[in-house]
Amino acid sequence: MSFHYESLTEGCKAIRVLELHPGRKGDGIACSLKQCSFPPGDGAVYEPLSYCWGDARNKAPITVDGVSVEVTRNLHAALLRLRLEDEDRRLWVDAICINQDDDDEKAIQVQMMKDIYQQGIRTLVWLGPASSWITRGFSIIPNILKTSKVSKEKISQGASPASVELSSHYTPKLSQFLAIFELPYFTRVWVIQEVAVSPSLEVFCGHHSISWDSLIDAADTSFAFGMDMFQEKRSLALFWDVVHARTSFQSKIKQTLLEVLIDHRGTSATDTKDKIYALLGLLDHEELESLSVVPNYQKEYTAIETYIDTANSILRTTGNLDLLSVPSTLESDLLALQLPTWVPDWSKPPSSFPLIRFSNSRSFAATGSSTSDPIFRNQGKLVGLAGYIFDEVEFVGYASADRPAPLASTERTNLLRRQFSSNMQFWFFETQNLRAWKNWLHVICSPSRGAYVTGEPMLDAFWTTFIGGYALEDDDDIVEFRRTCEDLVGHRTGPSGLFDHSAFWIPYCIAASGYKRWRDTIRRIPPGPETPFLCAYGRSMFTTKDGYIGLGPKDMQKGDFIGLLEGGQMPYVLRRKGEIYELIGDCYVHGIMQGEHFDKTRCELIWIG
Repeated sequence: MSFHYESLTEGCKAIRVLELHPGRKGDGIACSLKQCSFPPGDGAVYEPLSYCWGDARNKAPITVDGVSVEVTRNLHAALLRLRLEDEDRRLWVDAICINQDDDDEKAIQVQMMKDIYQQGIRTLVWLGPASSWITRGFSIIPNILKTSKVSKEKISQGASPASVELSSHYTPKLSQFLAIFELPYFTRVWVIQEVAVSPSLEVFCGHHSISWDSLIDAADTSFAFGMDMFQEKRSLALFWDVVHARTSFQSKIKQTLLEVLIDHRGTSATDTKDKIYALLGLLDHEELESLSVVPNYQKEYTAIETYIDTANSILRTTGNLDLLSVPSTLESDLLALQLPTWVPDWSKPPSSFPLIRFSNSRSFAATGSSTSDPIFRNQGKLVGLAGYIFDEVEFVGYASADRPAPLASTERTNLLRRQFSSNMQFWFFETQNLRAWKNWLHVICSPSRGAYVTGEPMLDAFWTTFIGGYALEDDDDIVEFRRTCEDLVGHRTGPSGLFDHSAFWIPYCIAASGYKRWRDTIRRIPPGPETPFLCAYGRSMFTTKDGYIGLGPKDMQKGDFIGLLEGGQMPYVLRRKGEIYELIGDCYVHGIMQGEHFDKTRCELIWIG
């Protein structure tokens, strides 16, 4: 006998609440579903559950209103952990409280999820069962929190933060503590909204429990006083994304849909539509109303249509072309291949860091103060934009390595192996990068080229382009990074420099030539989407027929065009395909980024598909 859902009351908001009946160890899980109006009246309290569904093929039975229902093992474990011995516990659990076979109901309930988590008395975060490794991680949290309290007192009394450290006794155990934040829970896109909007949260992992605020305090302390910032923070990017989303939402910082999509692109979802729908709750009412992006789970409405319609909506309402600056994915699958080139594939992580800041502060103004007025054809797959071809690509350098992926770790990996893996990945990326950077430097800055088209020294133009236009001469870390790069690619030692040798020797050359200074320089620059030198990852430097140099997508080719499109902060690399163009990506072109050469009178309609 399969479970039958009673339809939710039409004409008013309603939800189902799961009453988890009491039980002792060894008892099966029994519960009931109760329908109630929403928001619930006085006394109708409930606790929303935030968790990772887990493997849908690995299930266990529970009883709902006397009927056996299969749920995932992870949810089963959560219900066992949260069940009380002597009274019912009222929960809201999406997998049970929403009829997952009713696409219309699911779409309506998904639109209510922000309110559902906000109205709960507290949200229960289930990280999953605790292994022995995770248990050891939880065991040092009290000591980390004690360190946090003591360090704050010392700093308030005038001590330097650098002088306050975790006890060396606990430092080797930090890798076990870190494993908590690399659990699958933090990879799930729905977690972002659930954690961000909840008034309060209690975290459960196996038999352990802790308040969300205490867990974050422990994380902040461990990273501030005991971590390799460059390596470890990068490996925990998804966890920090959750933390920052909650901070922004609770601080009432407004974000656009494009901003939240960019921020949380690295998360995962079983249904690729949810990479958009799961983040709508982070937006304010005005932003949602202007976009008209509404969840639709009907099977005939595909993820491709979802992504195209969302891209259409963003371009129609923003008046700018920031959407066209979303980096391409690390890998192309069937979904990506069916999307128009100007529509981002949100289902996969990006291959590079963005060149612009997706916020109200404008990074560049390649087309001055112009705004976009897009036209759409062919069910929204073709977009027509006003602009013109500015220049043609003449030379494309070697491709730099893709954006570094988060460093993987397993619970059984000890600290030494973890550090070794970290260094090996560093070697792989930086070896490829340094070979590419040498190629760029030696070709673009050859003595025969003379001064740059703007009149400035070619080497200065090169380095400004290399870091995507973020060069600041008074930034000591950036200046030191430039000096280190010049040493390592052999520019200061001439054509017979370090990298004229076999690739096999490159790591040893780096080590012999200042690897420690190289890594120390990088460590001082906090990683993130606005870190200047990271712009080069996953990109190539190029030159144009008119003598400009730029930083663009690694897939660009000689013969591609540089287009200036109204409303665009950036120039765009375009490739002609018959009567239309394909978008290869945005680019930085030194000397035209503040509208110096934009001529509105040259604009005509350019179609991109």
